[in-house]
Amino acid sequence: MKDALEPFVPRNTIALINTCEQVANLLRLEKYIDLVIPHASNELVRSIQKQSVQILVLGHAEGICHVFIDKGANLDMTLRIDKDIKFI
Repeated sequence: MKDALEPFVPRNTIALINTCEQVANLLRLEKYIDLVIPHASNELVRSIQKQSVQILVLGHAEGICHVFIDKGANLDMTLRIDKDIKFI
């Protein structure tokens, strides 16, 4: 994901958060963060939505994810990305 977005945003714009403590710390950074998009269990997504006071949370809370592929996309790269997304 970092490689794909590098032409548009700084590389460290995207971060992988591994612990509940990291999530809580992240949600206190409303001065620096506009949006959080959690990819987690239904329970964790709902918890993040409840904890976040001023940061928008784009959460699915149902475990359903979709990938939309442009007809001009590189098919090999798209299949690798899709496979990675399903196992994250």
